Amino acid sequence: MSTKTDNVGILAKTPAISVVEMGEAYLDQVLTLFGECLGRGYVTPAHLNEFIRASGGRKKGFVAVLAGEVVGAVTCLVVPTEEIEAVSLIPFDILKKFLPQDLLAGKVGLVKSIAVHESYRKQGIGRALLISALGWLGEAGAAPVFVAAWVPGKTCNACGLLEASGFRRLFVIREFWYRDSVKKGYSCPANSYGIC
Repeated sequence: MSTKTDNVGILAKTPAISVVEMGEAYLDQVLTLFGECLGRGYVTPAHLNEFIRASGGRKKGFVAVLAGEVVGAVTCLVVPTEEIEAVSLIPFDILKKFLPQDLLAGKVGLVKSIAVHESYRKQGIGRALLISALGWLGEAGAAPVFVAAWVPGKTCNACGLLEASGFRRLFVIREFWYRDSVKKGYSCPANSYGIC
């Protein structure tokens, strides 16, 4: 009987992922990523260019890059509280129930879109993107920050990430993504799962 141990542990270091501001060089890759994760046509080139070329400090996008390839992206914006319904389908009348009176006259942040390539999920990329977005929104004076996310299902689910980052579910809007996809003419990838 041998007491000698000859087990070997195999370790690897994955390449560093950088989170940088979204620029025109990433446009095609971000459109593809958002199309795969959020639905073809949900984010258009014109829409994405608003986040790339935004002036006045109201919109910003960030990408997670690995070896020159975009593996994740987030877009966010700052709006006066009363304008949130116009940019997000989140009813202002409902939000008033959850916002302290002093915040009703201020600016709110909105994480508009966040996606991580399927092969790179559960590696902290979504969290790094969200931290970048929240940092920028905070610097821009947005408080509080809202996200409309799919309720847990089989696809593109950011609820776990958001709740682990301190967000709490305020309410559920039934058929939110279905109505949005009909209104804006994009394909909702969750339709096949009965979520959208």
